[in-house]
Amino acid sequence: MKSVLLAAAAALLLSSAAVAQAPAPDVPPPGEGAAVNVRVNWVQRPDSTDVEKLRPTGFRDPAQVILRCRLSDPGKPADGRLHACAIQQEQPIGHGLGAAALSLVDRFHMDSKSYAAMPDEAQVLVPIRWRSLAPALPARPAAFGGSVTGLDMIARPAFLATPTQDQVKGAKPAGKSGRAVVECTVAIDTNVKDCRLIEESPLGAGLGEAALKLASLFRVSPLQGKDGKPQEAAVRIPFNFNPD
Repeated sequence: MKSVLLAAAAALLLSSAAVAQAPAPDVPPPGEGAAVNVRVNWVQRPDSTDVEKLRPTGFRDPAQVILRCRLSDPGKPADGRLHACAIQQEQPIGHGLGAAALSLVDRFHMDSKSYAAMPDEAQVLVPIRWRSLAPALPARPAAFGGSVTGLDMIARPAFLATPTQDQVKGAKPAGKSGRAVVECTVAIDTNVKDCRLIEESPLGAGLGEAALKLASLFRVSPLQGKDGKPQEAAVRIPFNFNPD
């Protein structure tokens, strides 16, 4: 019988021990059939402490490993355990997270109603996630609203100077792409100072650090106060880093 790939609800989040619905991959592996979402009732599974113990020393970034497992060995009935698990996805690679996730396989056990309702030779996708241990970023200000610093926000900044393409290329980590947003104070002499990171995606790629470095190269027309004189204000500067 053709194998059917199922996405099992077995996400392990270190922020809580809750079980979340796992998304099926956009395109299942060739020959594995259509992917569908199912909800699995685990009577036994690793908790957040079990997962955290496997975090590599010094690793603080968010991560995810998705395991693809069979519900039984060939020719044998399903028993609620996971069999012949393989790494379907590992992000980021190179930290041993895939091997860490595989070491948890024996701790999963689903109830009989869950595996009895699945097709023969079914496979499940089991996601295991580590949250970021980086310090929380400040909340993003509302559009055209207040700033992190409490200063008035310049809604439509006039940039008098911006980094060159060479400066951007030199600051951006090689091979990385994504987005970062910084919020800075615009001084009355047009200089930008006291910048802080508001958004960074993906986390841990070094793009936030690059954006903070580049922000000092901007010059922005200061905000005019009610008395017509320039005053310090806040400005948000978005950076879209393209692939090399």
